[in-house]
Amino acid sequence: MPRGKFSKPIRGGGKKFSRDVRPAEDAPGMWDDGPREKEEESEEEESEEESDDGNTAGSSSKPKAAVATGEMTRDERRAAQKALKEAKRAQLAKGVAGMSLSDDEDEEEEEAPQPQPQKAPRGAPPGNPNEGNAEPTMSRREREAAEAAAAKERYRKLHEAGKTEEAKSDLARLALIRKEREEKAKQRAAELEEKKRQADIKAKASGKKMK
Repeated sequence: MPRGKFSKPIRGGGKKFSRDVRPAEDAPGMWDDGPREKEEESEEEESEEESDDGNTAGSSSKPKAAVATGEMTRDERRAAQKALKEAKRAQLAKGVAGMSLSDDEDEEEEEAPQPQPQKAPRGAPPGNPNEGNAEPTMSRREREAAEAAAAKERYRKLHEAGKTEEAKSDLARLALIRKEREEKAKQRAAELEEKKRQADIKAKASGKKMK
């Protein structure tokens, strides 16, 4: 078919490939730490090179150290450097924790609680609050013993005054005994008087007979 103005335009063209295109598998993802790890590796390699240069410069003064670093592989040197970094971080964290603990202890010592005054129990008579602190409170057993001793002393005084029922009964019994004794004494005196009178009568009768 001859080409003319009514011929259809050809879309596209020949396939062309770019050599600079990077495959999708090597592209870093959102959670990929590849670039960071590469940067750290490059920094570690630079520090290793500097340490190697320092070791070569000071090989005359420290040959043993140079031989030891030369025997270590790159992985071992990286592991040693990582261990040193972790040790430094742990030491810094420990120092910060110790400082915070010491600050907390100082604050606790400065803010020591002050003793609060004790409140009087309900129903207690008002008085000087310092008296309660100066004198120790009695226990329940001691208080009961003191009350019993006071009651016993009051009863003894009332008994001596004859105001208790027991004292009244005792006084009545004593009065009865006293009365009985008085009556017996009067009876014995009357009997003695009678005996004396009878003896006098007998003596007079015997005297008359003798005459």
